[in-house]
Amino acid sequence: MYEVMKDAMKTDPRYSLYKEQMDNNMSFDNVLNSVESFLGVNIEKDIISLLGDNFGMVFAGIGDVNIPLMGPQQTLGLPQQQTTPFIFPQMYAFCELKDNLKMQKAMETTVQRFIDKVNQQVKEQQRKYQEQLNLPNPQDSQENKQNQTAEKEKNKPE
Repeated sequence: MYEVMKDAMKTDPRYSLYKEQMDNNMSFDNVLNSVESFLGVNIEKDIISLLGDNFGMVFAGIGDVNIPLMGPQQTLGLPQQQTTPFIFPQMYAFCELKDNLKMQKAMETTVQRFIDKVNQQVKEQQRKYQEQLNLPNPQDSQENKQNQTAEKEKNKPE
């Protein structure tokens, strides 16, 4: 089944950006290692080891969200125009923790690392987009203004 899905994804234009990842071995271990590397946490040692024996789940309803369709407009940086509805169950999971403070620290570290990585990727995408359109980098222009101001201050007669 996995091979059939993989072959179908290779020919689907929506996955054209991910062909390199699909060509590599996408085993569960490789995906888990990538997630752990991205988040900077060992899921088994840092998260699962802190979970207790009691857990539960509550079904709270059904929700929906409109998912933007990937297409040429996205790769060109143009606004999304088409979406598709996606229905999903609203569920809450809870579990007992062996050590609340360690789990809180692990979660704070994981969330902060995730935010930092996402911000880094967004900045990189913005930089690539600006290069594609030959737009000036706002950080460069701000640094230039600061340098020009400093230069004027140095050359200013007293």
